[in-house]
Amino acid sequence: SDTQYVLMELDRRATKFDNSAQTDHLTQALTRGVSEKRLREEIEYAVSHLQPFVLALLDLDHFKEINDHYGLAVGDQCIRHVGKVIRAHTRKHDWIGRWGGDEFVLVLHHLDPTKLDPTLKRLNEAIQSEPIPNLPQDIHLMITLSIGATILRPGDTPEALLAKAETALYQSKELGRGNVTILDERVNVPTKRAPQTKTDAP
Repeated sequence: SDTQYVLMELDRRATKFDNSAQTDHLTQALTRGVSEKRLREEIEYAVSHLQPFVLALLDLDHFKEINDHYGLAVGDQCIRHVGKVIRAHTRKHDWIGRWGGDEFVLVLHHLDPTKLDPTLKRLNEAIQSEPIPNLPQDIHLMITLSIGATILRPGDTPEALLAKAETALYQSKELGRGNVTILDERVNVPTKRAPQTKTDAP
């Protein structure tokens, strides 16, 4: 019985270690390496089964200014908040990865192209409406995401798909805070949101 207990404990710890190696500790999103591997697998499956999917890159606006002005601990809370909200609004068959310091990758399946723009905008609305937990009482932040998205097309490689999403993301950033740009001829974008009133947030 002692041997069985030891084996079970070793198996539990190995599973825990494997899960921690695949997910980012701050956001519980997939790590960059796991995201890259899964993206390649997704493309192979999508091509063979003729099931295109959406790839979106999401970047926290003015994250450097948040870190510089409020400190790294507050920056971490913002990143944690963004990851939590995105995961809460992601369906079971979709997935999210932490692509960089303040950048996430999001893969969405079985989504009508005409519903993509409002779906991504709802993420920004959720992030702005839900308070960031564990901030000092004197800090009030309104954070937003710049989002660039595209839809897999026949012949797309992971590099080509990411390049299109990055181009869309750059266009969103040029428009200002909280914008969504989609590079796909089936979607009527880019759209520009109404100017936001100034806040005390960076």
